[in-house]
Amino acid sequence: MNRLFFFMTASMLACDEAEPDSLGGQFGSENGGGCEAVAQTALTWDETASNGVLAQSVLERASGTHDNTLTWADGSTSALTVTVTVTGDPLDVDYEPEPRDDGAEINLYCPDHLEVSASVVFASDDGAFDEVWDVTLVTDDTGETWFSVSPDDFDGTFSLDDWTTESFDRTWAHVGGVFADSGLSGSVSGTGETTHGDAVSATSIFAAEF
Repeated sequence: MNRLFFFMTASMLACDEAEPDSLGGQFGSENGGGCEAVAQTALTWDETASNGVLAQSVLERASGTHDNTLTWADGSTSALTVTVTVTGDPLDVDYEPEPRDDGAEINLYCPDHLEVSASVVFASDDGAFDEVWDVTLVTDDTGETWFSVSPDDFDGTFSLDDWTTESFDRTWAHVGGVFADSGLSGSVSGTGETTHGDAVSATSIFAAEF
């Protein structure tokens, strides 16, 4: 859960660990000086990635149906079903430090990732979520696997604006989950943005956890 908390909080502060795509993804600072994918190698499911993770372990941990309870910020709950179907072959992705925009040298640890394309069905009994997302399952050297999405629209009834009393110029939601040996956990949150002249302020909005 600690990894997810960092993952979600960082994105809200606009210094996000963006969801890594297969070759072309990045994480760290949006303004340079983060980590970027520079190469990828296709693996078979019985191979081990350069970070020491067996590709097959992603299937065993993440694929299939996960029954959870969605706990909203107001304390109410709903049954949640998350179904993960792997749609691509595993990729061993090499991440290296991305040059900073100001040209300064940076000493940054950029762990390689095992990445797998997947489809995630995210559905709650209360009708708030009825979603199907194409995601990248990412696993680093800790062995945990996670996904992260920031949809423009939802097919269910969920609206991030329902979970804040403030008025913003723009809001966007974020859903992330972590597959660990103990099961799937995650959160639904987002960011509210307000423009004040040339300045922009951002506020974190928490909606639910599972």
